[in-house]
Amino acid sequence: MSSEPEFHENLFCPACGSKDFFTMKKFGQKEKTSYLEYSKLFYDKKIDFFLELFPPILCKCTSCTHIFYRYVPSESLLSIMYSSLIRSPNSPNPSRPPNDLMTNEMRRLRKIIRKENPTFLDFGAGYCRWSKAAQVAGFDVIAYEPHSCRSNHDEDLAIYSSLNALANHKFDVIWLEQVLEHVIYPSKTMNQITRFMHPKTILLLNVPNVNRVKGGGSHWNDWPFNGKSSHIMAPYQHLHGFSQRSISVLHQNHNLVNVNHRIICLHDLLHVIRLYFGRRVQCLSTTKRYLIQKSK
Repeated sequence: MSSEPEFHENLFCPACGSKDFFTMKKFGQKEKTSYLEYSKLFYDKKIDFFLELFPPILCKCTSCTHIFYRYVPSESLLSIMYSSLIRSPNSPNPSRPPNDLMTNEMRRLRKIIRKENPTFLDFGAGYCRWSKAAQVAGFDVIAYEPHSCRSNHDEDLAIYSSLNALANHKFDVIWLEQVLEHVIYPSKTMNQITRFMHPKTILLLNVPNVNRVKGGGSHWNDWPFNGKSSHIMAPYQHLHGFSQRSISVLHQNHNLVNVNHRIICLHDLLHVIRLYFGRRVQCLSTTKRYLIQKSK
């Protein structure tokens, strides 16, 4: 009986599929020391043994500038990591109600979706804070969260842990917030999502921007851990580092294009400005997208 391999090796760029990539950060004694410190502080040393299975090696795609790990833990190992996470006593409750910024973001999106009772799928809902913000804004919400330990049990919210239960659904809006950087195969997740889209569905996609972090390029000197705060590519909280270019290539490969800018300008002008100028000025770049299926 076969079992899941302990790690996956990326032989192609996970964003664009290119074989043209190089090693940007090797794993030496300095990195090992900081990794073990990070493992102790955040995971009670539960991920120390990962080092015996595969080295944390960061690669960068020459074609689309995507940053990724050459070797990625299996789903079962990632589950061990997530279940071992130590939360600081001073950290906010992850199940707390949505704040004003979240509800205002949903109200802005509601203005873009000019339809009565629009349906909304929160894909990778986590603790469902965005789902609840969407409800406040007037969306008919369904949340999908495969990890039951994260999701809230809320009688007023439909929460599913299996995509099969949603097989016949199509949604007016799909919300994909801070998800793709955590999955082993982003392209596979995008294929799953497009199954739930009709021709006018808007997919709101957002991932951390690896080119807009505090410290600029010098922050790579602190990888994997600076002794204080998590790195944007801390092993293996984030498996992928998206740039404006790499997220564009990923969604274009799935026949998804930007929603007409004239529509978005009315409600999110700053996004359109960053999308345009970010192609030339890295510090202005954005990895947020309002997407729709490309017309045939």
